[in-house]
Amino acid sequence: MLFRSPVVKALRIELQNLSPLQRDILATAELYYQPDANYQRLPNGVAKKLAEKHSTSSDNIRQVRRRTMAVLRKKLLPLL
Repeated sequence: MLFRSPVVKALRIELQNLSPLQRDILATAELYYQPDANYQRLPNGVAKKLAEKHSTSSDNIRQVRRRTMAVLRKKLLPLL
């Protein structure tokens, strides 16, 4: 069963370990995910609203997303 796989278990653990900021950014980014796009980027208005919500800059929101995704890839890709 899919939900019992080691990858899914590891993903759930890693997502629980993220900060509220990281979780909010990833959850919001998922809403704008485009499978056929080579690059995934939050729309400027969305990044600006997240930045205001978390008292930071739009650029920082993008950097947090980039770093968080890199960490998740590093931890989860070896399990695939």
